[in-house]
Amino acid sequence: MAKRFLALDPGLTGTGYCYVVEAPGNPAFGFLRHDYKHGNFRTLKPKKFGLQERIDFLCGQLGDFLVDKVLAIQEVVIEQPSLWSASALSHASASKGDLFALAMLIGAFQLICSQHQIPCRLISVQAWKGTMTKDATRARLERNLQTKFDSRASTHEIDALGLAMFVAGKF
Repeated sequence: MAKRFLALDPGLTGTGYCYVVEAPGNPAFGFLRHDYKHGNFRTLKPKKFGLQERIDFLCGQLGDFLVDKVLAIQEVVIEQPSLWSASALSHASASKGDLFALAMLIGAFQLICSQHQIPCRLISVQAWKGTMTKDATRARLERNLQTKFDSRASTHEIDALGLAMFVAGKF
């Protein structure tokens, strides 16, 4: 039976996703032989809507994926953020409260998965890509998939694809 999972890179302005169907019994097991699609759950404009409305909106989009009988998602994997001691950006994000808001979004995503009885697990950034930069991650994925991503592809979308490849053992 094919394994179907959804990898998420959560963000409050957009959450990257990658939906994967792993093909069973394929001796030339390669990521490109999987059925996959990736993109972004878009959110409401932060200047017009508060945190709770944006979280509710993103959770609604995740819920739509989880109830889709064609997708038949069996597991959700979410990138778990952390505070990087050497990153000024990470510290600035934490001091503004963005890291706490992101933790609320992830908790809400886990609740939605639980309500749909779909297992959900967190994988730390360090576990799947170590200290690779966004540019290095993008370059590795383009090399592994032998493609160039559209310049409009968000970093959340790229990271969700990388997380999915990690889960599939192909990163």
